[in-house]
Amino acid sequence: LNNSSDTFDRVKSVNENGEEIEKNSQIYLNNFVFVYDKGQISLYNITSKETELELKTIKTYSTEKNLVVIEDADSKYGLIEITEDGYEYLIRCSYDNLGIVNSDLAYLVAQDKDEYYVINSEGKKLSKNINADISSVNDKYIVAIQNKTYNLYTYDYEELLNDYDYISLHDEVIALIKSNRLYLINAELN
Repeated sequence: LNNSSDTFDRVKSVNENGEEIEKNSQIYLNNFVFVYDKGQISLYNITSKETELELKTIKTYSTEKNLVVIEDADSKYGLIEITEDGYEYLIRCSYDNLGIVNSDLAYLVAQDKDEYYVINSEGKKLSKNINADISSVNDKYIVAIQNKTYNLYTYDYEELLNDYDYISLHDEVIALIKSNRLYLINAELN
C-alpha cells in the first residue's frame, strides 16, 4: 500500500508518538485480499487459493465500491473494482500516477508527465490540465498546490483564489488560511 505519493488532503491515523499507523490488509467481499510477499503485491483469492493479479503498488481508499488504484509492472497506474468474480478494470493502466481524490464523487486525479487533471471512475476527463499538484476537489472547484501555496480553480483552470497557506473545501463553505488567519467564505464565493 502506497498512498504516500498522493498530495491529497486526507485523514491520517497516528499513534501517541506521532508515527503513522499502518493498516492491515482489507478483505474484499469475504474472498479477496492483497498480499505483500518478497517485494510483490498479489490479489489473492482465499476460496480458490490462487493469485488473481500481480502488481507493483496498490492504493486503497474508503469508497462504497471496492475501488483500488493499481500500479503495474510497467509503472503505469489504473483503477480496478474488486467484484464477486475477481476484479474488473475500470481504467486501464496508462497513467504516470493516479489517485482517488474525492471518494464520495469517485473522482480521481490523473497525472501524465507534469500535468494533472480530474477524471471520473470511468476514465472520463472532467477538467483541463493543471500544472500543479491537486490536493482536493469537489463538484465545482479544484484546490492545487503551486510553489507551496494553495490556489482555487474552476474545472476550466480559471484561477479564482491564489496565494493561500491552505484551502479546504466543505459543503457550505471554503476555509482559507493566510498568515495564520482563518477565513470562511461560502461555497459560491460571495
